[in-house]
Amino acid sequence: MKVLICSIPKSGTHLAGRVLAELGLRDSGLHLKRGNYTDYNRARDREARRREEGGLEVVMPLEESVALVEEGCFAASHLGPRRADLLKRSGFSILHTRRNLRDVTVSFARWVRETGRWAKSHNEPWREMEGAEMVTGFLNARGDEVREVLERTVAWTSADADAIVSFEDLSGANGTEKQTAAMRSIASLVDRSDANPQELINACLDEETLTFSGRRTNHEDYWSGEIETWFCKRPALFRRSLQSLNHSLGYE
Repeated sequence: MKVLICSIPKSGTHLAGRVLAELGLRDSGLHLKRGNYTDYNRARDREARRREEGGLEVVMPLEESVALVEEGCFAASHLGPRRADLLKRSGFSILHTRRNLRDVTVSFARWVRETGRWAKSHNEPWREMEGAEMVTGFLNARGDEVREVLERTVAWTSADADAIVSFEDLSGANGTEKQTAAMRSIASLVDRSDANPQELINACLDEETLTFSGRRTNHEDYWSGEIETWFCKRPALFRRSLQSLNHSLGYE
């Protein structure tokens, strides 16, 4: 048994990993990508892991890097379902995490501002802004990359992934019943149906995760009509509107 978390960015990747670790899987410390991977085991400390400092990237095609994750371990990724056949042939069970894409967008912007990852330079003006102005500046600076990773990762369905959980359910934002169901879904994935959901909740939600951006994101504090329009006016970038992508995930 080994698990690959194929998540939408900022949708609980590391929280899901914490649940898997609590269920007995070992963290490989690897984040698999299409032509390279990030080896967090090389980081000197937690802050270096957050900022990806110190040469953590290793060039290697996915066809080879999948073999680095041993049985009994899990790894993370933002891969899309086009790679599902390769991943399953490599022995992975696939756990997909998702989240309201407006919250994802805002959390992404806050995370880049906080860590400097994905930033083209430390002097980008938007990093000094607040609220909707900050998010708009982020999208104007890095919109192509945001679009690409969102369109790739929203495409997972139950036909491709072995388990799907939402960040809202996993974090408890949708209530205890749905949080319990999310914990049970992950436990069943790794043949641990005997696990106590409340014990998992207590163990996994008491600390900040690696990519926590300071506080739980609520897009309403940052969103604006201009941001919504930013997505709608870019048909060359988005084959579907943000609203359409969100609907495909079960959000309004």
